[in-house]
Amino acid sequence: MIQVDELLLNKFFMDEASSEEISAIREWAMASEENRMRFRKAFDLYAATTLAVARLQSLPDGLLRKRPEKKRRNFLRTALWTGSVAAAIAFGVFLSRNTGLPGGTANAAVVQTLSTAQGERASLTLADGTRIHLNGKSSLSYPSAFGKTREVSLSGQAYFEVAKDESRPFIVKTWRYEVEVTGTEFDVVADEAAGRFSTVLVKGGVKVRDELTSSRLDMTPGQRVVASADGSLTRANLADNDDQTQWNRGIISCTGMSFAEVMAVFEDSFGVRIVLPEDNIPENKASRLKVYRSAGIEKAFRVLQAAGTHFTYSYDAASGAYYVN
Repeated sequence: MIQVDELLLNKFFMDEASSEEISAIREWAMASEENRMRFRKAFDLYAATTLAVARLQSLPDGLLRKRPEKKRRNFLRTALWTGSVAAAIAFGVFLSRNTGLPGGTANAAVVQTLSTAQGERASLTLADGTRIHLNGKSSLSYPSAFGKTREVSLSGQAYFEVAKDESRPFIVKTWRYEVEVTGTEFDVVADEAAGRFSTVLVKGGVKVRDELTSSRLDMTPGQRVVASADGSLTRANLADNDDQTQWNRGIISCTGMSFAEVMAVFEDSFGVRIVLPEDNIPENKASRLKVYRSAGIEKAFRVLQAAGTHFTYSYDAASGAYYVN
């Protein structure tokens, strides 16, 4: 394994690194923001020093020796500052060409993260025009601008309206699976803790890939792909496709879920805490269940009761929880 240190970085800056060493630097720089900061600092120092030396060598003989000490220090400070600016610009170019991170300036290379708490929703528009709607208890990492590729990372659930760009596929990476598109609408659930992954395609076309096995499934509109218990990708029952995307329209869909699963969805959707009995958990009698999030938790309870599920509940102000009996 190639060790990335200041010596290797300087070798790269002098265009003496091998293709294997360049790949190692790329992976290292992508691994963390701390590594990217180290890269910037090393590049700043290299560029500033190179520029300062070049400027010193271009001066007439004896000129610096005739300058007062204060003026000589100011000159060197200016040379170092100019070199640092040049380094920042060059660093952005390196990122855009070699890491897929945004280029142009040093600040543009920073990967940003948007997270939502339980019961929250958030939406954002990326630099390429892609619109993303983030469900509760989810996290999305994305660059402030894209280079040759468009790549984001998701934990939780999000609905994507991807801006069309045939030359730069849009890739959503999760803990194991990735979804690749050029311009489309789709929903992704990526819950590593529960081992849940699924994608519903609304418009366009996507490719879903298992990074562990390299297996791939191509999807057409109206299809749903899920990860099975063993992690393999399969096409699920198409009749329930629409349920996964209902949340983005303010509808909570709990079709085919157990009572405990319905309560978990209610907790996430309404941002409340629900305590279930240790035993004798009610059986969900609702074959299909959809409620509007705007109606509130107690309305959702009543809809479930009206569908034939027998249970009672009470709210405890001291603990701030709903208790199901």
